[in-house]
Amino acid sequence: MTDRSKLLNIFSSFLNETKNQFSQVIKILRSDNAKEYFSSGFSTLLNSHSILHQSTCPHTPHAESLY
Repeated sequence: MTDRSKLLNIFSSFLNETKNQFSQVIKILRSDNAKEYFSSGFSTLLNSHSILHQSTCPHTPHAESLY
């Protein structure tokens, strides 16, 4: 993703592609605390598909950097 403002369109396409190609639904989305994940449009999309959004705790290191 080159521009985070395209998140809603990209995730919506990914959601539909996952359902159509694999007959699977996304139940949980884990993300960082970027503001794009908390926009009203993105939240509405997640709620309409009953997707639980989990975000990382602020100011915590990435899991990879712990090893």
